[in-house]
Amino acid sequence: MSTVQSCAALLCLLAGMAPLRAAEKSSNLEVGAKIVAGCTAGQVLAGETTFGTLDFGLHALILTPIDLTGSQGAGAIRLSCTGGLPWRVVMNYGAHAASGQRRMHDGGSGYVNYQIYSDSARTAVWDDVVGVSGTGEGLDQWLPVFARVPAPQVPTPGTYTDTVQVVVSW
Repeated sequence: MSTVQSCAALLCLLAGMAPLRAAEKSSNLEVGAKIVAGCTAGQVLAGETTFGTLDFGLHALILTPIDLTGSQGAGAIRLSCTGGLPWRVVMNYGAHAASGQRRMHDGGSGYVNYQIYSDSARTAVWDDVVGVSGTGEGLDQWLPVFARVPAPQVPTPGTYTDTVQVVVSW
């Protein structure tokens, strides 16, 4: 404490006055949140939700079936739902389907048939009616996607693609 402050404090005491203090007031701050049941799915890249790409790779001939299992960021379905919340994931047959057969298209007249399954034996077609159901765990859940290009097929050379819509409901 400086000499001036000491003298001021001493004068206040001698005069019977208490030193001045700032006023003080307290109150409560209420904090809260409302958690609702819900899910998030996929990942957002450049403003779009995506599950990645199922890429069957490069092939000269399709003489034997080509099997593929989607993985994280490459075709597997990521869900994160409130714990205990029932959910369902369905997939349409793609932009180029014909009679329930999914098909990739080369942009011209060529098609390559393929199918997406919900089981590793590739017997249960992942469809837009039954789909796959489960219950939220409150954490990320990864649903594997099993796919197959049946053989034999004799497509013309080109780049074949399709877009399948994935719908998550709860």
